Amino acid sequence: MNPRRAFRFVENALATIMDLWAKPSTPSQTALARRLVGDLDALMQAGRTGEGSDFWQGICVELHRLAASGDPMYFMRWPAIEATMVHGAAPVTLRMWLMLRQSPAWRTLWAPALRHPRFGHPPPFAPMPSTDAIALEHASHLFRFHRQQATHFHDADCIIEFGGGYGSMCRMTRALGFRGKYIIFDLPPVSALQRYYLGMHGIEADGTGGAATWLCNDLDAITAWLERDAPSGVSLISTWALSEMPMFVRRRIEPFFSLPVARKALLAYQPEFEGTDNKAYFRDMMGRTSDRWVWSELNVDPSGKTPTAADSLYVFGVAP
Repeated sequence: MNPRRAFRFVENALATIMDLWAKPSTPSQTALARRLVGDLDALMQAGRTGEGSDFWQGICVELHRLAASGDPMYFMRWPAIEATMVHGAAPVTLRMWLMLRQSPAWRTLWAPALRHPRFGHPPPFAPMPSTDAIALEHASHLFRFHRQQATHFHDADCIIEFGGGYGSMCRMTRALGFRGKYIIFDLPPVSALQRYYLGMHGIEADGTGGAATWLCNDLDAITAWLERDAPSGVSLISTWALSEMPMFVRRRIEPFFSLPVARKALLAYQPEFEGTDNKAYFRDMMGRTSDRWVWSELNVDPSGKTPTAADSLYVFGVAP
C-alpha cells in the first residue's frame, strides 16, 4: 500500500468511528441546508453558473444535483466536492503538521485555529482528529508566507480570495484573528456552498457586501468597492484556483495586482491545468509586475527538496 492510500485508509476508518457519535442537525443548521438547496435551485434556473472552465461548470451542475438529493451536513463526502476541494491527507500533509508543531506559536495560535467542528464531515487528520487536511494546508500556506516574508498575510484591512473552495481559508483567517473585510470571488454555486459552510461556523457571509465576509461573483463590483471604501492595505490570495481559471478571467483579475492598496500576495499553482502551462503563465506575470512587487517562488512541499516538474509551487509577493 502506497503512503497516500495508507493515510486514506486510516482516515476512513477514523471517520467511520467518529460518525457513531455524530450529532443530529440543529434547527438552525437544517435551515442553512435548506437555504443552500434553495440558493442552488435559483441559480440553476437562472443559468447563473459563472465564467469558469468546462471542468468547473460541470462541478457546479453536480453540486446542485447532490445538494438536492443528499444531506449537506455530509457535503465533503460528495464525489464532486471530495475530488476538488477536500482531498485527504498525504505524506506532505504530515510534514506540514510537523512544521506547524515546531512553531513557538503552536499552542497559542496554530493549534487553536486548526481545531474546529467537523461540519461537512471531512476526513479527520489522524494525528490530530480535531482538524482535517485542508485546514492544515491553509494554515501551512499562511505560516510559510510569514516565515518567508516576515509579515503576517492576514495583517491587512481586507483580504480578497480568488476562488475560495468551500470557505476553509476564510474560516482559518478569522480563527487567527482577522477582523477586516474578507471578499471571495467565485462561481455563484460555489459561493452558495461557502455561505452554507461559513454559516455553520457562525460567520455571516452574503452576496451584497453588507457583511464582513462578502461572497462576490463580480470583479467590477469589488473594484468599485475598493475605490469607494479605500482600505489602506489589501492582501490577495489564490491557492490553485487562479491556475484553474480560463485565461480571460485571469486577465480580468491581474489588474488587482496593480492597485496601490494591494500589499501582499499569496498564490499557489500546479504546473499544468487543462493544457495551460501555468509555470510559464505565473513567471510571465511575475516579470510583468516586478516593478512593483518583490516575488519569491518556492515549493509547496515544506520538505526542502528541490522541486520537480510536477510539484505545485508558491508565489509569494510583497509590494514595498
